[in-house]
Amino acid sequence: MKYVPFLLISLLTLMLTGVLATSSVGKPSQSALPPSPQTVPEALKLAEKTLIYVEKSRKVPEFAAELKKLSKKAKLSGNSPQLLQAIKQLRRKILFAHPALDFKKLLINKTPPTKYSHNCDQYLARHSSPGKLVVLTDWKTANPKEAVLFEGKMPVGSYNKPKLHWNGKKIVFAFAKHSEGVESKERRFFIWEAALDGSSLRQLTGTKADRFNRWGGRYTSVIEDNDPSYLPDGGIAFVSTRCQGFGRCHNGRYTPSLLLYRWDKDYGVSQLSWGEANECDPTVLNDGRIVYTRWEYINRDVTKFHMLWWTRPDGTASNNFYGNATERPWMLSSMSTIPGSQKVLALATGHHTYSTGAMVLIDPTQGDDYEEPITRITPEIQWFEAEEIVNAGCYSTPYALNEDLYLASYSPQKIPKQGQQGKNDYAIYLVDSFGGRELIYRDEKVSSFSPTPLIKKSMPPVLPENVPLAARLGSSDRNGDTQPAAPKPAVLTLQDVYLTRNDPDGVLKRGEIKSLRINAILNQPAVTKGGGAQPSLVRHDTPKKILGTVPVYADGSAKFEVPSCRALQLQALDKDGIAVLTMRSFIYLQPGEQRSCVGCHETPGTPPVLRQTAAMTKDVTPIIPTSAIETDPYEGFSYPRMVQPVWDRY
Repeated sequence: MKYVPFLLISLLTLMLTGVLATSSVGKPSQSALPPSPQTVPEALKLAEKTLIYVEKSRKVPEFAAELKKLSKKAKLSGNSPQLLQAIKQLRRKILFAHPALDFKKLLINKTPPTKYSHNCDQYLARHSSPGKLVVLTDWKTANPKEAVLFEGKMPVGSYNKPKLHWNGKKIVFAFAKHSEGVESKERRFFIWEAALDGSSLRQLTGTKADRFNRWGGRYTSVIEDNDPSYLPDGGIAFVSTRCQGFGRCHNGRYTPSLLLYRWDKDYGVSQLSWGEANECDPTVLNDGRIVYTRWEYINRDVTKFHMLWWTRPDGTASNNFYGNATERPWMLSSMSTIPGSQKVLALATGHHTYSTGAMVLIDPTQGDDYEEPITRITPEIQWFEAEEIVNAGCYSTPYALNEDLYLASYSPQKIPKQGQQGKNDYAIYLVDSFGGRELIYRDEKVSSFSPTPLIKKSMPPVLPENVPLAARLGSSDRNGDTQPAAPKPAVLTLQDVYLTRNDPDGVLKRGEIKSLRINAILNQPAVTKGGGAQPSLVRHDTPKKILGTVPVYADGSAKFEVPSCRALQLQALDKDGIAVLTMRSFIYLQPGEQRSCVGCHETPGTPPVLRQTAAMTKDVTPIIPTSAIETDPYEGFSYPRMVQPVWDRY
């Protein structure tokens, strides 16, 4: 048998160390600081780099003259502690003169870290602690002033992932109420919005008007909504447990999956993603697309692939943004877009850790996988689990001011796992790409996260809908115990199955592939108990359901109908029905979506086939069922749905 492995049938791409500073609440200990120059020559070198960088945008002659004096003094006095400190203080003044730092107010989230990690557990309200949103003024000084947002207007509770609207006047955030006497497992995050002046405070999800729509009519996990992000069209993207799935490798623990959803004023909540595991951190790119972290382990390692994907705001055209065939780092999360740039700031972290780690830049113009697109901003910090950890420290909730200046929360913890984070570990730092790490704010009693300048920014364009929102609602609103009619199918067009980057030796021969098999990837609907039944013969592997096959024409093209609103895997078959290519990923399409593939995981940037393919002249092919037995149109075998009714009836 000829076998050519490949990781993904890709679809037609649409574009494809610091100064000791004081704060109003005390000084950090030296052990809590990231790397800092320890000698006068090191400090001078960093200050000179900073001056050159700042003067590209703004001339600072007074600081340049002062640095020149300190440089002369260094030749006379050598490596004195007083001179070292003077150079560090001057370097801080030079850096703060950069135009990107010309803002007066800084929003932060003062809260203890979540109490549990392991990938998706950290997003559950049961692991949260009470906190508050605070606006800092005079943040460049040694004594920032604090103002608590919504004081007296919100109950005691936990805030998470506040995001500022582009108009600079309102924020959206996740909030979990911590009622006295209520058990932690009853807490839930929902989405809230408010103006920065405290007006217009309102809860958007989890209200009486919320339909609490669940995928597949299941009632296996509590609904929670988290990670909100404004959309240019007026909606709000977020992740939710409404999909009612569970992670396969979390034996015995309550660990529901989160998938991508959106909220709209006129329509409420609708489902954008039909994935099979976990998604998090939706962020809007400068071109209007949503970039997010997607975890998948379709026939591959269970921990190494938590990478960046993108989708249009209507949930169509989901595709790899970076890393779906890249093993290191294991996970990229907490993305921040950069004004005027295609690059994205992210955290390189691990599967079993919190969303903390090393800061990296991703440049999609350099490719969608491997080493070229990724740049280490904090090389002193290794990639958790993917590399041997030598140095302590980790960053969280980064915010990019430009391609070289970043705000972030920093902790001295070496590998932050369950039980290893103190409630006051994290402080706010200003990080730059040329080696500087400046403390901005620390509260000795509680950690600080999500530094966000309160400024107005250019709004990304509103992308036209490929599938109207109203057309998608029927498929995502699956309330009650009965299944609704199947959503409108989608159409997928493959231009040439032989265009693949996973056959470098030319094993595939024209005419060898005769058909495509379509498999449905099934979500795990309940907790897997340790040592008990597993969802498939291979522990933690993905349960699948064969839907059927469609023909591939002699020129390698195909045009066929697929069910929408579910994860699908494709396999290329030879004349004997043997899989020659197997997608080690999945795709999904929205109701009525029409989508085109260039090839089977073709090389990035491959242009469409410039010829009329056989599929273009043919009608859309329906799936030919492999078996006449249809167990369930949405899932695989279900005892409650298929067997229990027989007992009940007889």
